[in-house]
Amino acid sequence: MRRVREGTYTTVEVVRLGREIYERKVRALVKVTHNGEFVVVDVSTGDWEVDEDDVAASARSLRGTRTPCCTSPG
Repeated sequence: MRRVREGTYTTVEVVRLGREIYERKVRALVKVTHNGEFVVVDVSTGDWEVDEDDVAASARSLRGTRTPCCTSPG
């Protein structure tokens, strides 16, 4: 099975972890106020980004510049 990054998660694992984090931490927070927007989940940290623009959310996630509401405590 293909690795997303060498030594990290398989594609199947990323999908599973992303869904778990979304359902557990994100969904209730974005359901009403961010309806129709894109959510990007970092499965390694649990941090996430939400934006009307999927590329903007992905870019912030990759840069590590998180929106305060979207960062895991600790």
